[in-house]
Amino acid sequence: PCALVHWYERTAPEPDEATGLWQVEAQYASDGSPILGIVHLDTITRAAHLMPEYGSDFICAIAPHETLDAPSIRTYFVNKYIDHHAFETLQ
Repeated sequence: PCALVHWYERTAPEPDEATGLWQVEAQYASDGSPILGIVHLDTITRAAHLMPEYGSDFICAIAPHETLDAPSIRTYFVNKYIDHHAFETLQ
């Protein structure tokens, strides 16, 4: 069994000072297509809980399942407070 993964990368070498959370952005090729990978399920340590980083601009109505594709949201926080396992992994 395997999974299709859209790769993300950190936006800075350290967690955000205000929140203590890592910030990530989705990776895209030069032609705008997402950088994807196929990984075996045994290689996945855990899922990540991504929270959009909202800016000061108005965001039109989007459904929860559309937030990873919303053009107005590019940066996400990796929530280490979702559970104690995530907290330990992301320390």
